Amino acid sequence: CKKLSSATVPNLKIFWDLSRAKFGSGPEPDSGFFVAVVVDGEMTLLVGDATKEAYTRTRAQNPGSRGSQTLVLRKEHVLGNRVYNTKARFGGKLRDISIDCRVNEDARLCLSVDNKRVLQIKRLKWKFRGNERIEVDGVWIGVSWDVYSWLFDKDGNNGRPAVFIFKFENQGSETMEDPFKEGVVLGQQSPCSDGIEWKKKRRSLLRSARSSSSSSISMSSASSGCSSSVMEWESVEESELCAPMGFSLLVYAWRN
Repeated sequence: CKKLSSATVPNLKIFWDLSRAKFGSGPEPDSGFFVAVVVDGEMTLLVGDATKEAYTRTRAQNPGSRGSQTLVLRKEHVLGNRVYNTKARFGGKLRDISIDCRVNEDARLCLSVDNKRVLQIKRLKWKFRGNERIEVDGVWIGVSWDVYSWLFDKDGNNGRPAVFIFKFENQGSETMEDPFKEGVVLGQQSPCSDGIEWKKKRRSLLRSARSSSSSSISMSSASSGCSSSVMEWESVEESELCAPMGFSLLVYAWRN
């Protein structure tokens, strides 16, 4: 078990143990590991499935019932030519998400989950920025995209990335009885009275995805609305401050 202390924040300590970690096909370990952040002797953040070992090694206090543990946000950078792949756990299983974005004369955007197409946006040059709400196996997902830089930037393939946001809405099954068994990144979520602060924190993280390019109105045939910003759908949460937040996957897609 390794330990890292902060000189500027003496009450914060980071512990990790990857000595028995097992890996799959990706760079992230699948099991047999933990990474823990302890603040004032209390477990604030825990990654991995070696939960008991983490508490034993860190001697940290369990936050207990003062707040549930839930996945809030994950950010990824992916690299490719046309098809970009990532993963997310929802509906009780780990799923493959594929982003197929064509920027030629027949520009279009296709999203697939487990090799099944769930969304297609045609005439992408007119709809380079927008959002949709889709359902996959009973889970509602807000999908937002901004591919302006791929279509109109003069820098070509080495310009800015496209941005995709997947907001997985209010899944009771994702607030797990044993929140660490899935090996996901978790943090302590405050009760409803602190919901506003949590949402402000998440929006501040998501603002990094804003594009500096000019805005446009984007609509598609199956859309429940239109948006001039990939972030606009976040405002829907203001009316649901006491409801479970769900979690968001923020993907920066870079072209080779």
